[in-house]
Amino acid sequence: MSVLDFLIDEHKLIGKMVSTLRKKMEIKDASLIKRKEVVIDFFKTYADRCHHGKEEVLFFQKLMQKPMSEEHKKILRELLQEHKEARELVIEFDKTESFEVLDKLLTLYVKHMEKENNHFFVPALNYLTTDEQIMMEVEFEEFDQQMIHLKYATLVASFS
Repeated sequence: MSVLDFLIDEHKLIGKMVSTLRKKMEIKDASLIKRKEVVIDFFKTYADRCHHGKEEVLFFQKLMQKPMSEEHKKILRELLQEHKEARELVIEFDKTESFEVLDKLLTLYVKHMEKENNHFFVPALNYLTTDEQIMMEVEFEEFDQQMIHLKYATLVASFS
């Protein structure tokens, strides 16, 4: 899989969880609070540690070593800030069980993933050589060996 495939596939799973949670919020499904720990775990472990971890530790760090355009530097700073905001919203939802907070988190993820998919990932890859991209693919695979993708795919399916 290419670097882009890794990141987009993870966005698809996160997007599926966001969509499922939105539907449950619309019908005021009480299972959201009963299964709050599952939601928190998904966003803390899969979305943040696995997905954002790959971005921050591997992809973004490598990009920061490159002479990027001012536009791409700005987007990168925004993306990092959005990761921080997402972490804070997950903590707040865990403490408050507020659907308003959960709505803010889901809205943030939709906008964040749209920004990455449509305005950042493809042009950012142009800063990396083919060899750097191949090495990053290996690093992504090694990173993922620490994560349990199947667990979270199953978790999302159980929410549908």
